[in-house]
Amino acid sequence: MTEDDSPENLRKFLENEDPALVQMGLSMAESLGVVSEEMFGEIIWMYMMHDDKTIRAAAKSTFMKIAPEDIKQFIKNNWKASYRTLKGERFTEAVSSLASHMSLYKHNNVLSILVKPVIMEANIIPYNYEMAKRKNSAVKALEYFGDIAVESLITILEDKEMLQLYLNGYDKSRDGNWMGHEEWNDWVWENLSIANVIAAGTLGEIGDKRAVEPLIKALEDSDETIRSAAVRALKQLGHEVK
Repeated sequence: MTEDDSPENLRKFLENEDPALVQMGLSMAESLGVVSEEMFGEIIWMYMMHDDKTIRAAAKSTFMKIAPEDIKQFIKNNWKASYRTLKGERFTEAVSSLASHMSLYKHNNVLSILVKPVIMEANIIPYNYEMAKRKNSAVKALEYFGDIAVESLITILEDKEMLQLYLNGYDKSRDGNWMGHEEWNDWVWENLSIANVIAAGTLGEIGDKRAVEPLIKALEDSDETIRSAAVRALKQLGHEVK
């Protein structure tokens, strides 16, 4: 290995803002044949999601040369170029299967990129039924990203400011008609507190011990549904609930 194709130098090329240098880095990776897990994940990301089609093409070529056969087949079977331009719930649905399988390969640097749009969906403040549905779908989908989604799920579990903001501020229903305050309150709690419940359940499914303390705190929540979800999640985590 020469100084030019050292891992550190390769990183500088792949992370450069100049497309020409990035392509040089991809050529270097291809000639090496073997790169670190981090750099390999970066190449997969470029192949799947980079905005520049020339870099995407170069990354795909490099990926096909250096990737193990099982990962090549997995990406071929689970990734479509059209996914890159999807937004919102459609993107969430498209990447869920990919993320659940990618977790097995421990490519967290790729997952950390794919998860960002899903986290954005999970954190939206919905003002109608469809947006509430989108939000809840995204919260559930975070399960497929495993431990890298735990902190975001904990934030959602603990987020009650959003509910209070809506109770105090907005008065539109799912069809755009104005509602009375009591009716609006009922709609908010019915549709938005579900996200907290889903977050608790998803944390139980992931099984990361970082969720134990936030779930114990959720046992004191005024919402019985959230309390019940927290009890179930804690049991999944092997924590006795008195």
